Order: sequence, then C-alpha cells, then structure tokens
Amino acid sequence: MQSVIGDFFINRESEVSFAEVERNQVVCLFFTANWCPPCRTFTPILVEFYNDVNYPDKRLEIIQISSDKDEQSFSEYFSRLPWLAIPFGDSRIKSLKMKFKVQGIPLLMLLNKDGTMAYGLGRADVQTEGPACFDKWYNLVN
Repeated sequence: MQSVIGDFFINRESEVSFAEVERNQVVCLFFTANWCPPCRTFTPILVEFYNDVNYPDKRLEIIQISSDKDEQSFSEYFSRLPWLAIPFGDSRIKSLKMKFKVQGIPLLMLLNKDGTMAYGLGRADVQTEGPACFDKWYNLVN
C-alpha cells in the first residue's frame, strides 16, 4: 500500500507517517472537493460515520484526495475534517486519480493491503448501512 499512497499525510495539526496509517484495520481514499455540492452533502455524513466507527478504538483511516482548485479552498474544507489528506498540490493526487480511473466525486474506496482497490462503493454503504457496514469492509480487505 505504501508504494501506492506514499510515506506521509497531513492532519489538521501535523504530518502523519504511513506507519500510523497501516495500523488501521481499513484504509479508504476519499476523492472530494470543496466546490462539489454532492461532496459537501456527503462529507458531514462521512464525518459522523468515521467518528462512530472509531469509537472507542481507532480502526478506520480515511485519506482525502482533493480536487480543489486552490490551496485556500482545500484548507477551508479540510480544516473541519477528522481524517488525513494528501497535501494540496502533491503529485500523488494526480497519479492516484489516474491509477484508480476516478471519473466523478465524491468517491470513497477501500484499499487492500497491497494498495489495490478492494471496493469502490463505500459512499453507498455509508449512506445506506451506516457504521454496520464496517464489518463487511473489514472482511473485504482481510
């Protein structure tokens, strides 16, 4: 997975290493943007899901892959979110969009341990099943 998504990420306060990411049972990529109305509608639902799944023990990590047009928009959007992101303007953003053939956003996908896509319908699961889908996700990636 590290060879696909990289060595470091950011949260609201600092940089986070891949070693911290791989401790989670499930890792998702969240392709999104501040300017995207469906993304802005889905994001609060995903925040609640993330917080519910990770209480009381952390077991899910989401890495945001931004399609924002400028750093200010990215920072405004990301500053309210509990998960990680690839920094704005990082070359990994373009390569991940190409690798996973991202056509539309928001897109929430689960990664296998080798960095391949395990499942691409995370958004639908979050919206229809809520935190109950986590066990299914865990089984998909393990």
